[in-house]
Amino acid sequence: MVACCEGNNCRCRILIEYFGEEFSESCGIRDSCFRQRGIFEGTEAARRSN
Repeated sequence: MVACCEGNNCRCRILIEYFGEEFSESCGIRDSCFRQRGIFEGTEAARRSN
């Protein structure tokens, strides 16, 4: 569930494929389809906070 919510993949596609159907492309209407999230590498920040 966490991977579904935090991922960059189409959530509609994830749900459809979970139930065994094929969905070859993104739906294009949900936020994760038209706006890709950036990736933050937090290793250094975590090391400095200790």
